[in-house]
Amino acid sequence: MIPNPHRLLVPLVLIWVIAGASVLPALAALAAPGQITGLSVSPFPAQVHNPVNVTVDGNGSCTFSLNFGDGSTPVRRTGLLSFQQTHTYARSGTYWLHAKAISGCSGQAESTIEVQFSTVDFHHLAPKPYQPESSTQLRSRRAPLER
Repeated sequence: MIPNPHRLLVPLVLIWVIAGASVLPALAALAAPGQITGLSVSPFPAQVHNPVNVTVDGNGSCTFSLNFGDGSTPVRRTGLLSFQQTHTYARSGTYWLHAKAISGCSGQAESTIEVQFSTVDFHHLAPKPYQPESSTQLRSRRAPLER
């Protein structure tokens, strides 16, 4: 005997309606080809030896490379866009950043960042200027002559 196909279809439709509202957009984002749409950095300007937040903006899932422009090895990442990475610059200057799609997505984005030395007050670390002692101070420190 063949079961009634409507009995099997109703529970399946209910599961799809209940679960589909929250699961389908996430599955669609994973299945859809991603696209890199932008690249942003903060803070701007950045400070030497302080972390910089680099955000690769876009949608979908993507494998991409991110070049920080300072001679360091570009990083390769796979995941959902938007994606955030931190980086620390060792020298001051203006750097060109570049994010480029590798697989599963398209697009590229670039940005620049200015990195400055931090404004630290070093005056309290400077040595005090030399002031020679007066001749009266020197005489008072001399040991008495023995006779």
